[in-house]
Amino acid sequence: MRCVAVLLAVSAACALSAQEALFRPQQTTVGQEPVSLGTTSAGLLTVRAELEGKPCVLLVDTGASHSTWDRDWVRRNLPETPLRPIAVEGETNVREALAVFPVTRLKVGGSEFGRFLGVAVPLAHLSRSVGAEVAGILGMNVMGQAPFRLSVKDARLEWRAGQNPPPGAVRLPVGQDQGDNCFYLKAQSGTGGKPFAVLLDSGANVTVMPQGQWPEEGGAADLSATDVNAADQARAFRKGRRGELLLGDFRATITPVVQSGGPALLGADTLKGFDLFLDGKARQAWAAPHPKAPEGTP
Repeated sequence: MRCVAVLLAVSAACALSAQEALFRPQQTTVGQEPVSLGTTSAGLLTVRAELEGKPCVLLVDTGASHSTWDRDWVRRNLPETPLRPIAVEGETNVREALAVFPVTRLKVGGSEFGRFLGVAVPLAHLSRSVGAEVAGILGMNVMGQAPFRLSVKDARLEWRAGQNPPPGAVRLPVGQDQGDNCFYLKAQSGTGGKPFAVLLDSGANVTVMPQGQWPEEGGAADLSATDVNAADQARAFRKGRRGELLLGDFRATITPVVQSGGPALLGADTLKGFDLFLDGKARQAWAAPHPKAPEGTP
């Protein structure tokens, strides 16, 4: 289950193919300027991009393993591009048949990525779910090709030529690499309990904690899948208690949704509280807290 992003494309836990390297750009040119992002009515980030010279708006999703486009959009805008069926290995939240296509040039701001396979899947529901007209998802197979800083609060994405975390950034404990390009942090409730893995997921509008790992709000009624914009109608959701999530030396205050089963997700509602700096190739992550406003500032 992924709140909002569960409706989108490829689960972060899913490896599309044994030839995973084909999905990673072989050519990357990093721009020098930050990219301004849009914010949807659901509080998620979008970016204006160009695929083979065709403008498209993509959801910025650190919880998506692969960059994905709506199949009808590809057929309509790139009619000469061949779509080849592909089998999915492992777990996935996708129920539709997947196809891949060659990408020679994806431009995002001043950065360009080329020579990789894009994923095509029916995504007609995507725009309704995220609250904006989008053609697909910018996933970690592309974003992780160079170190980058993502600010949900300031709606900004910035790739960097080298690893240079912001001043005051705190190193985050990255868990075992699951081979899907995404970041799973080692986390623990501030009230104690066993450590667990939590996915950095800017494509989810709410933070989700697993039942038993996070206290529920006393007397809170069950939430429906519609209440949290989730696709999995079978799972039960409840409002979680506000508290601290321990991520190594970094503490994040969260008010999550608690679900029965499924992964823990650190969604956009929590990521507004700090910027992320991620180095996909080195598998390292930092959190950069926002400066505190001076006393008396409204």
